[in-house]
Amino acid sequence: MFGAFDLERLIPEALLFQTGYLTIADVQEGIYTLDYPNEEVKTSFTKALLLAVDNLPSTINSHVLQLARHLAAGNLDAFFTALRAIFAAIPYDIETKRDEAYFHTIFYLALSASGGPAQSSKLTCAGRIDLVMELPQHIYIFEFKCDQSAQAALAQIRAQEYAAPYRGLGKPITLVGINFSTEQRNVAEWAVEPECG
Repeated sequence: MFGAFDLERLIPEALLFQTGYLTIADVQEGIYTLDYPNEEVKTSFTKALLLAVDNLPSTINSHVLQLARHLAAGNLDAFFTALRAIFAAIPYDIETKRDEAYFHTIFYLALSASGGPAQSSKLTCAGRIDLVMELPQHIYIFEFKCDQSAQAALAQIRAQEYAAPYRGLGKPITLVGINFSTEQRNVAEWAVEPECG
């Protein structure tokens, strides 16, 4: 597949591999694991994807670029101000299903495009963490809800022990519950607490 290049039937994986956006990270028993060749390519590619999703205006670039910096500085107020501005820039008349998966995708693309090491749908022995941001000096664990509450998201993080794999690394861990509103088409509320384990 990676050696074929038929203009009439482009295979996205082959095209991304041949143009250098993806590289083969591992091969085991004929199963190929693809990955970005470096963080610069990942950031560039996810930024392009973010701007392509829903045709977002380029004015949100400054907000996107600041997201990882705000988290690194521990400035969650500035982080959520920028995040709300990003969602506010998405035109209301775009026909799409605005559910938790939609908000999760935009959130992940925005964080990845900011240069942050975002890990989406991280599996643990107890469940699936919506998103983890493991920075050099801090770890953020995000759980998303849609038309529920930020406290319900925090309760899930605690009940499923999502912070357990990150304890003992010598970094502060912050739990972040986010509730998105389909009516507001934005972040409705968030709740933050330090991990105490």
